[in-house]
Amino acid sequence: MVHVGAQGSDGGTSDYFKKMIPMGRLGTADELASAAVFPASDESRFITGIDWPVDGGTVSTTLADFVADLGPAASSTVLRR
Repeated sequence: MVHVGAQGSDGGTSDYFKKMIPMGRLGTADELASAAVFPASDESRFITGIDWPVDGGTVSTTLADFVADLGPAASSTVLRR
């Protein structure tokens, strides 16, 4: 299974991104490919356009929810920026 996303030398970058994804993990190559195959298939012939985030629910969460999950110390740092 191949995971898509950045991977720091210590794994920190990957862990950072996983915390932002409500599903708690990075998407697999198969999951991302499946999302690309459907719009190219005959089953989508009546679809003329769509905004279809394939992000494990990231778009549906707000910054406030994410910041609250980080805790008070991180919250004050993020909100100052």
